[in-house]
Amino acid sequence: MATEIDKQVAHYRFVPEESTFTVQAFAEGLFSAFGHDPLIGIRDFSGEAKFVPGTFEDASVNVVINASSLAVVNDVKEKDRQEIERMMRDEVLETVKYPEISFKSSHWRFKLTRRYSQQPLDFCRSDCYGR
Repeated sequence: MATEIDKQVAHYRFVPEESTFTVQAFAEGLFSAFGHDPLIGIRDFSGEAKFVPGTFEDASVNVVINASSLAVVNDVKEKDRQEIERMMRDEVLETVKYPEISFKSSHWRFKLTRRYSQQPLDFCRSDCYGR
């Protein structure tokens, strides 16, 4: 039998063809030789978010990403783009060995900050599978 909270939980499915999913990488480690902070577009993913509207009670996010679908989307020289993407797939993500990246999170705690803030979101009790 469903609890009262189960009845209130809203479910949202991510729609990749209607969404933009990006990750900002910073020029450290392997990417430092390029002097770029590449913006990585994630083109093939699925997932859902669940929460009680008006709160983050029982909130969770589950995302599965095709690791080979990541590509540099900001303006960099084509030669640099190709090398960054090669290094990302072959040396960082090892997409042949780890074809999927899965992120599962529950019980969120974070502060909302201004867009592009350097302040990271503070997630707790989260599990990240894959690489």
